[in-house]
Amino acid sequence: MAVNSDRDEIFRAIADPTRREIIHHVARSQGPLTINDLSGQFNMSRQAVTKHVNVLDEAGLIRSEWEGRQRLCSADLAGL
Repeated sequence: MAVNSDRDEIFRAIADPTRREIIHHVARSQGPLTINDLSGQFNMSRQAVTKHVNVLDEAGLIRSEWEGRQRLCSADLAGL
């Protein structure tokens, strides 16, 4: 049952085109990106980007960690 739940979480995360674009940007970057880096790529608020990143983080597609006051995001596409 847990496998289906994990799979459902991944499909829910990638169903949104904005989240797919976020994955694309993070996966193509040379290193981790901050939320500010990502929000500069989209016509939306930093808070909206953070919500999308949270969904991707919960699905295991993006790994985020705090470094000082910045949240760094890197791709973790093994689940795909």
